[in-house]
This record gives sequence, structure tokens and C-alpha cells, in this order.
Amino acid sequence: MTKRERLEVILSSFNDEERGILEALGKKRLFNLMEIEHDNDLLIAMLKNLLPKIKEELQNVEKEDKKEKRKIKDIEEVEDIEIFITKIGKITIKNDIFKLFCDLFDFSIGMGIKKVTSLFIYYPKRMPLISINIYLNCIDAEYLLIDTIEDYIILEDTNKNWSTFVGIFSKNVYSFLDTVGNKTIRRKRITIKENPCYVYNSNGELVKVIKEDNKKVKEEFAHERPIMVSWEMLKEKELA
Repeated sequence: MTKRERLEVILSSFNDEERGILEALGKKRLFNLMEIEHDNDLLIAMLKNLLPKIKEELQNVEKEDKKEKRKIKDIEEVEDIEIFITKIGKITIKNDIFKLFCDLFDFSIGMGIKKVTSLFIYYPKRMPLISINIYLNCIDAEYLLIDTIEDYIILEDTNKNWSTFVGIFSKNVYSFLDTVGNKTIRRKRITIKENPCYVYNSNGELVKVIKEDNKKVKEEFAHERPIMVSWEMLKEKELA
């Protein structure tokens, strides 16, 4: 008896609704179960016990599929995608650019948003954007992504992967920081040590120490011009 013939014998033991649920699992999963259990009667009993759980699993998958379709429909109906980046703020990416980005790596809508967010938070590794105090408007942020996509598309297929995309993005960030020059500001917090007042009596004995109520804290601004790096150095830092 072939696998298909045995499967038909097993499925014939279920009513139409139950059979529909089992067939929705797919033949590959049913064949795998047949490999595990060689006794038809035991396998049928096991499947009958599992039917409620299988039905629930299929319903959950259907719900997730509907949510994803809804997201796709939603994204097609809006003009721009708005993404909030920690310490930078809200950036806006045009719908067609965002869809192209997702298509390049087969990202879902949600995953695409997470990946764009991580680009602006964690890269470049040498100087992440959120580590510096810089005003990055929506246009600059979007063009960083657009330039990276354009540079990535013209690469040979053998060089195309997410790590390479991150490396190109980092290179473009360094180029952008070089154009803004001393607008990149690192904040250094400096704590002034307490300067207590020591009080002595007429015999020269220390009677009390008066301390300042609060520590004084001030900020020192250090202006830095980012150092341009070569493509070889960038690959060593980002793609290793």
C-alpha cells in the first residue's frame, strides 16, 4: 500500500468537517505523522484527540493571514510611512520607497519598520546616530535610506545581503555627517566636586562640616568633525 493509499484509508475514518481540518494541515505534515505512527488505528485515535488543537491552530494561522493582508492593504492606502526613532524623533518614508525596501529582503510590513528603526538606532557601529546630538529632519533621514537602496541595487547579486546593506547605510551616514561638519555635537556632563566648609572653635577643634546642598553639574559641548573612512575600513568594521 502506497503512502497516498494509506492516507486515504485514514482520512475515510473521519466525517467531512474533520477531514477538511486534517487536509488543511497539508499532505507533508500528514505523511510525517504516518512515519511516526505505523498503526492506522492508533494514528486515527491520535488524530481524533488532536482535532480540537489542530482546528485552533488553523484558526490562529487564518487570523494572522488576515492581519497581514489588512496591513498590506493599509499600507497601500496611505501615502507615507511614519516611524518613530528613539532620540531622533519621527521620520517619514514615502510609501513606494518603503515597499521597495521590504521587497528587497522579503520583509513583512512590521519587520520592515523594525529594520528601518534598527538602522537609525544601532548603525554605524562606530558612531550610532542616536549617540550624537544632531538634528536629522525627515528629508535627510529618508534620503539616507533612498541613497542606500540605490547603492545596494547596483551591486552584483553575489554581494547582496542585509549585512552589506547595513555597511552601505553606514558609509552614507559618515558622508552625511561630514557634510554637516561641526553640527555634530557630543555632550559631556561634568560634575563639580563638593567644596565643604570646615568650622573650628577657638581651641582649633573641628566642630562641624558644612556641605553644599547639591552637586553642581554643567554641560560641556565638544564639536567634532567625523572622520571619513574608506570602503575597505567600513567593510572590516561593519561586515566582519
